[in-house]
Amino acid sequence: MDNNKIYRLNKYLIVIFLIYVTYKFVLIPFLSEPIGLDLGLNYRFLTPDDAHDIGFKEDAMIYKGDFSNTIIYPTVVDVVYDDDFILAVQRNRKNNSLNYFIINKKIDSLYGPYNKYDFNQIRKKLNV
Repeated sequence: MDNNKIYRLNKYLIVIFLIYVTYKFVLIPFLSEPIGLDLGLNYRFLTPDDAHDIGFKEDAMIYKGDFSNTIIYPTVVDVVYDDDFILAVQRNRKNNSLNYFIINKKIDSLYGPYNKYDFNQIRKKLNV
């Protein structure tokens, strides 16, 4: 082999090595990180900014684990949470009304959608 072929081979090996290192230590950790606000017990709130940052066409939502397990679909406009419950407000895209939800994180139960009156009644019943 002449020196020119060895030089080109080394150049390709260096490029392949740099691609591998970038993939292994930059892309994989970034892509495997959960996205959105941690609501506890593997529930997450994907904010509108997070959704747009990752190129997601949907808007704010609540999911558990990964996006295939969406609990409350877009558009979630407000979220309050503690160790046991998540309270969420969703704007209905069809008629622009508000839907209210309660998620019991400990037993993976979803209550709703409710109007505001029924939501307040179930909150009292659940002592939330």
